[in-house]
Amino acid sequence: MTEGLLRDLVAIPEEAHAGNFVLALAEGIGEKSTITEYVLTEQLAACFDQALGLIKSAVETSSSRAAYLDGSFGSGKSHFMAVLHAVLRGDPEARGKEGLAAVVAKHDPWLRGRKFLLLPSQLPDSPSLDTAILGGYVAQVSKLHPGASLPAVYRDDELIADARALRGRDGDEKFIAQLPRGEEPRGAAWGSASLDAAFAEPPGGKGRRRLIGDLLAGPFRRYERAVRAEAESFITLHEGLAVISKHAREVLGYDAVVLMLDELVLWLSGYAGHPDKVREEAQKVSKLGEPAEYERSAPIISFVPRQRDLGGRDLGGRDPGGRDTAGTVAGSLKYWDDRFSSIRLDDGNLPAIVHERLLRPKDADAAIALDAAFEQAVSVSAQVWETLLDAHGDPGDRDAFRLTYPFSPVFLHAVVDIAGALQRERTALTLMQQLLVDCRDTLRAGQLMPLGAIFDVLAVGADQPFTDQLREEFEQAKRFYTSRVRPYLLTRHGLTGRPDAEQSHARFRADDLIVKTLLLAALVPNVPALRGLTASRLAALNHGSIVTMLPDAERAAVRRTLKELGAQFAELRLSGSEDDPRVVLALVGVDTEEILGHARHADDDAARRRVIRDLLWEELGLADQGTHLTATKLIWRGTGRRVEVVLENARDKERLPQTEFVPGQAGAVRVVMDYPVDPGFYPSDALNRVRGLRQELSGPATLVWFAHQLSQQRTTDLSSLVVVSYVLERDRLADLTPNLTADDRYYARTQLESQRDTLRVRLRAALRRAYGVDSAEDSDLGSLAEEQVIAFEPGLEPQVLLGQPLTGALQRLSFQLLDHLYPGHPDFDPNVRGQELKVTELDTVVRAVEAASRDKAGRYQVPRADVAILNKVASPLKLGVMHETAFVLGHEWPQLIERKADRTPEANVRQLREWVDEEQPGLPGAVRDLVVACYAIQTDKAWIRAGQQIDMPDLTKLADDMVLRGSNGAVDPPHQDRVFSRRIPAGEVPAVAEEICAAADANRGAEFEILWRVVTR
Repeated sequence: MTEGLLRDLVAIPEEAHAGNFVLALAEGIGEKSTITEYVLTEQLAACFDQALGLIKSAVETSSSRAAYLDGSFGSGKSHFMAVLHAVLRGDPEARGKEGLAAVVAKHDPWLRGRKFLLLPSQLPDSPSLDTAILGGYVAQVSKLHPGASLPAVYRDDELIADARALRGRDGDEKFIAQLPRGEEPRGAAWGSASLDAAFAEPPGGKGRRRLIGDLLAGPFRRYERAVRAEAESFITLHEGLAVISKHAREVLGYDAVVLMLDELVLWLSGYAGHPDKVREEAQKVSKLGEPAEYERSAPIISFVPRQRDLGGRDLGGRDPGGRDTAGTVAGSLKYWDDRFSSIRLDDGNLPAIVHERLLRPKDADAAIALDAAFEQAVSVSAQVWETLLDAHGDPGDRDAFRLTYPFSPVFLHAVVDIAGALQRERTALTLMQQLLVDCRDTLRAGQLMPLGAIFDVLAVGADQPFTDQLREEFEQAKRFYTSRVRPYLLTRHGLTGRPDAEQSHARFRADDLIVKTLLLAALVPNVPALRGLTASRLAALNHGSIVTMLPDAERAAVRRTLKELGAQFAELRLSGSEDDPRVVLALVGVDTEEILGHARHADDDAARRRVIRDLLWEELGLADQGTHLTATKLIWRGTGRRVEVVLENARDKERLPQTEFVPGQAGAVRVVMDYPVDPGFYPSDALNRVRGLRQELSGPATLVWFAHQLSQQRTTDLSSLVVVSYVLERDRLADLTPNLTADDRYYARTQLESQRDTLRVRLRAALRRAYGVDSAEDSDLGSLAEEQVIAFEPGLEPQVLLGQPLTGALQRLSFQLLDHLYPGHPDFDPNVRGQELKVTELDTVVRAVEAASRDKAGRYQVPRADVAILNKVASPLKLGVMHETAFVLGHEWPQLIERKADRTPEANVRQLREWVDEEQPGLPGAVRDLVVACYAIQTDKAWIRAGQQIDMPDLTKLADDMVLRGSNGAVDPPHQDRVFSRRIPAGEVPAVAEEICAAADANRGAEFEILWRVVTR
């Protein structure tokens, strides 16, 4: 285990400043540190080679060239140009810098003896591209070559030329007389000397400006619209570039002009709300390439940094509908891409730069300790490792990770993109140094910097995002955190709000980082590292800061946090799997809390009970029947059973009188579910009442399922769910928000629906814990029940299995009760398929018994299709035995019923049913009637109703008043064989009688008369 703080191994300053690692081109030129602090990689050396090659091509072909310096915000584009500037002006330290010297040597043959007019321009300081380039050129020439003539790039140059001609024609006296003489002091009166001085001043000079103003007010009023004295006005950029090109070559003797337009794209982004201005200036950019209209004596080579990704990735600056507000800048410049080369300052340089500028070990021993700390930090699962390497974005590797430790590749990519979208001045290096300073006294060697910590340095800085919309969203995110989420987390974890206590409280810090990561994703949703956030990904992005008691339990901890937050804040939306939900934080500026405040009146006890019932019934798989009792059918041992479910406080005698503990129908079982909210009472109060009822009631088929009480947190959630659901019903949201726009109302509904869904999920989970199928958690439960389930039937102790769904628990409890009530009940569903016996299956058994009864041996060769049915029904019911292909009648039921009948010649169906119930309790009516019918067939009974013999009825039509009557007559053996080849069941007697009558008519023999009397007696 690595001990100690990271600051013991790496030099971390005690303070960080916003300007650190931010180099403005104009300020960096000529500074020794610009060269010494520059970190040069092989890829950057190749970029210098490409840039010098571009200049070479321009010089040797006398053609202008332009190139974008493409790189993320903070990738060193300004620093690159400053070093290039030093190389082109022959700075020995730049030319000899390690890694760059070989590149310079390669290009030295053509560089030697060449002169370059280097023109660095800071675009954010200029009102237009014309001012930056043409005005910048004039200023640079004045600085480098004082006294040299200046190029005529100002429109007022023509006005001055006309004025000079007018003065020469009219003379000084007449010329001065045409100039205005206002009462307001304008300095000394014009004279020949002052006129000479004003005409000699360069553009922008004080005297020249005064003279132009007077000329526009006097003899040259027609120039007023074209040129104003208060601002320089240039000729067109296209023409102006040709003018300065000719001036540089022919007047000053330069081989080429090199423009370095620092922060041009950033400057254009500032006009994102003015698309006409963007298009106008973007068209000027296209003029930097080779002209088709104006010849350039000296080639102009332009380097334009692009600090925003214009290839289609919009990191921020979008409205809730997803429209790209940066598209005007991107589209306007992209149209001219074919006129520009591209020099890519790759993000792959960043690990080396970060290591050299921020994370160099103090000495050799510190380097060894850092290696050990890194190995400790990356001892993670494959899934976490994949996330840390940023497999979703631009995957890093182990070596790059080692260079940037304690910052992971995914952290590095995220902070670069986030800084590019949300900061104007502070680069990724600046933010990372600030994080190291902030964590100087807490970050231990072996730990990783959590990604959520980026929000901390963004929130406390004075820097601002690029666009007005992003600034508003950023402020909204900070308000959401500071005024709503943070107070909630402090209360949840019982903290006082002291920073030292917050940092030392691991669970608060973990939840806080999760929220901050979500806020970053909400602000810059298209940053690859922040896309598709799930519980597991959030845990990985903040690996090491999500502390759990068990290994690999970070995802479960984050999942619980997300569910808590989702139920509390409508802005948080959960979706996808229950185990690893996907999460999105939507900041749209609609205050749903205010909306809900107008509907609090809907929260009452009746509404809460309805919500609990709905949620519980969903978990139980029950359909609400609109009454206090809900009946459902379960298949037990192949037979349908009525289960009656009642939800009420078992303690409350008024809501749940004694009669409600008895099943409402014969053969049914009842489950009384104790209501999980009972303010002022405890589960023991319900238990004591039920124990007393067990002494009073004579063992009804009833179970009481006690509930642990819901915690105060879940009761609050219940209240919130009632109100949110009320608002979302019908058109109430529209009624409550008359001042919202349709779009805002849509976003409000979306947020509230997300909050409702999250509350429902969390309360359903709490109900599962309340009824014992999931393990208890303090956050969900209050007072616990001493016993979970009690049966009124003596000797039964039903149990709830942990881990099963509530619907399975209800079935299992009901089955335990039925198993106890009817232990000998035949099992018609041995494979537990949940299939109920069908009447057609019972009819098949009847036909098989009839067929076997006709056989002297009681045997019946069963069709293959019926074998399974007889195995399923007849054998368990002991009506016979189904062998491989033959069914053989059994005699247990006929013998048992005959004993009950005690030689009585007849018995009605009601008596027979009672005898069957006594022998085998719990048989469903259809199965019991099957036994009665088979008994009648096997014992050759006739069916009598109201004194008249009837055919054997269908199983579904047996009635209590039907009578089974046996035969007392006999036939002399000699005659029996002449008429009967088999025994005739009583039910077939009428048909046989008709046959005998026909035979008697034909033969008129005495034996037939005797037989007729016998069979019809």
